[in-house]
Amino acid sequence: MKKLVIILAIFISFLKAQEIEYFNDNFVSEQTNVKLAVVIDKKKFFRFIPSIMNSLNAYFIHKGDQFHIKLFSTKDDLNTITNNYKDIIYITTNKDDIYKLQNYDANFYIPTFNKDDFNQTFENVFFGLIDFNSQIKALANYIDSSSAKVINTKGLIAQKLLNYEYQLNLDLEVFNFPKIPYYKLRNRYIFFNTSASQTAQVLAQITSRNIHTILQLSSQTNYDPLLITITQPQDTQKIIIANSILNLPIGLEDTNMLLSTDIKYNWLNYDINILANKIYNKQTNQDEYYMNDFKVYMFEHQVEYNTKLYRIFKGAFIEVK
Repeated sequence: MKKLVIILAIFISFLKAQEIEYFNDNFVSEQTNVKLAVVIDKKKFFRFIPSIMNSLNAYFIHKGDQFHIKLFSTKDDLNTITNNYKDIIYITTNKDDIYKLQNYDANFYIPTFNKDDFNQTFENVFFGLIDFNSQIKALANYIDSSSAKVINTKGLIAQKLLNYEYQLNLDLEVFNFPKIPYYKLRNRYIFFNTSASQTAQVLAQITSRNIHTILQLSSQTNYDPLLITITQPQDTQKIIIANSILNLPIGLEDTNMLLSTDIKYNWLNYDINILANKIYNKQTNQDEYYMNDFKVYMFEHQVEYNTKLYRIFKGAFIEVK
């Protein structure tokens, strides 16, 4: 009977999720027990909102508990929001927004920043962004040289990756996609700060131009099945990719798929789900600092991620042992 109820809940939530395909300001789940708000920069994250909300619904459906989620914009009055919600997932790329949160009587959970992005501690702010710095350091262990090339692109994450790469004390030469002098990649280590589709284009050019590179290195941004789908096997023979999306709860990936969203490769959804685990534990009087569903800890207001490295072999990501 319980299984039937869960299946019906998934189906109902799936139907409701379709209502926000073009963004519904008034999206609220019908059930009420665990209660939270999502405050999001609508302008920047508009196209991600259905995926984010559906993934959150998938997490709480997976838990089999009642829940209530309300969606707001970063432009909404935060005083009014915090009067009604004490646990708020806050999604923005503006650092100034985060500094202001310490003035409110509520707890905020930030999936788009890491604690190390700030030079202070916030008592009421918890960070969930994947540790891209640790990923870059893990990849750099494979570099047996004093120099490397970087294929960079626009965007906050790409700039963050580039800053971490500069901290490696390597002699770096940076090329902005798509303006790449491919002959300079010959016999070099290469960092990719690009999206999967951009990386695939560069890898195809390296193969077609018969350019020998030593190793190609990438963070979480290329742990994406698209990279496998749109490349030839010979294009990806030398790439090593860091990944921190580990220990997914059994069944959660399937529930996400039923709601037309992804948690296995979508690092933002993964970050948000871990923060949802913390909120769930807090409101149900469980351990707030061990996110038991994902087997990760929160230390000094930051989720502590593990990193594993992968190669692409026979159309799949295979862990480097």
